[in-house]
Amino acid sequence: MKKVNRNVNHFDPMLEGEREELLPAKETTQDMYTDDTIGDPEGAAARQEAQEQASFPDWVFNDYVLSTKTVWGKAWSDGKEHLVPKQTTIDSVINLHKAGEENYLQMVKMAHSTDAARIESLKNGYETVLADATGKDVFPVLKGIGNQVQVALAERAYRKHLYIAAADRVPADQPQPEYVENLQTNMFNAATDAGVWYDLHAHCWNYVQWKNSPVYYVDNEIKLRLVNAARYIDENYRSVKPVVAPTSEQVKLAIAC
Repeated sequence: MKKVNRNVNHFDPMLEGEREELLPAKETTQDMYTDDTIGDPEGAAARQEAQEQASFPDWVFNDYVLSTKTVWGKAWSDGKEHLVPKQTTIDSVINLHKAGEENYLQMVKMAHSTDAARIESLKNGYETVLADATGKDVFPVLKGIGNQVQVALAERAYRKHLYIAAADRVPADQPQPEYVENLQTNMFNAATDAGVWYDLHAHCWNYVQWKNSPVYYVDNEIKLRLVNAARYIDENYRSVKPVVAPTSEQVKLAIAC
């Protein structure tokens, strides 16, 4: 029997393995990572849930961080992570408030330049209330005004923080973008509002002839303001992956249509 010679390509795994397209990448990138759902199913599920349910714009993490505990150290009731203000942010806003204590007179002057009619109306209204109030009723009225001063001073410092942080990111040789101008307007409005209530409180304090001067505790109000801001961002800027119905349910829906 005559032997037939044929050209046959034999597969050599050693040689084939050297081809460039079969070699592993020189660098392992994040998109190549696959979580270990078998060896660590609970951890993988938690990381996947965090990735899917806790996606925020990058700017959020300038001032806030995800935490399983509130800013007061208590665990969230749902056991999940939520945004809380960073301690550095809290300290920054408090420092802005303390620095601004030297400008109370300028703050009141600004309020009178724009809201003189409002200030006069509030003074007249509260004078009427205090004139008819008995001794025990004067304290809650003055306390209420004082509490509003603290809230307004906290808002003033918070708005100043937002503006300064945004303005610092704008190149020095560039004009302010519209959103930064809006933050500046909000800062001035907050300062004006604080001036209105500060001046009103001083007026009523003198009207009832109380001694000494009011003392304001603003640090806790600042923390509360940042906590409320964190909650708002958490509720409105958290990107949640939509739940997709299984194919069987989608087929039923298509048939029903």
